[in-house]
Amino acid sequence: MLEIIILCLEKMLFRSGHRYDFCGDGFLCHKLYITYRYLRFMGRSSSAVYNLNYHVVFCPKYRKPVLVGDVEVFLKDCFNIIAETNGWKILQMEVMPDHVHIFLSASVEHSPMMIAKILKGVSGLQLFKKYPDLRKKLWGGHIWSPSYYVGTAGNVTSENVKRYIEEQKRNSSTQ
Repeated sequence: MLEIIILCLEKMLFRSGHRYDFCGDGFLCHKLYITYRYLRFMGRSSSAVYNLNYHVVFCPKYRKPVLVGDVEVFLKDCFNIIAETNGWKILQMEVMPDHVHIFLSASVEHSPMMIAKILKGVSGLQLFKKYPDLRKKLWGGHIWSPSYYVGTAGNVTSENVKRYIEEQKRNSSTQ
């Protein structure tokens, strides 16, 4: 892969009239290696290279603590299936008794609104099918609150978002 990038850059620089030695001082080689390492973690489509990571948070109606026990396990499996079906990659996930944190990577084809809508809609239907008793606890026929939070990992690193989500579970268990 790195060789292909070097060949493309050599052709591009040769066409522009500049002649650079890619192996002489090693500076350009080092810069290309860093670029290659960064590109490995990015998604690709026919016309774009992207790195879109979203932190999505939403809660059940009335913030009722119903996401516990078997419901929590089922919900995690459900989110993993939804992500796999849509071509997303879940980087970190925590299901708390009264809210859900999902940190995922998605393609440019999916807007943050669509991601939240799919996660909430499909998981809600599956939860009501598997656990019909939830309808009694959450009157109105909907499990999820209509609101949600979506943030991107633009100003903070992905590791900071992952650490924050992990600490949410620890902090709630100590309270």
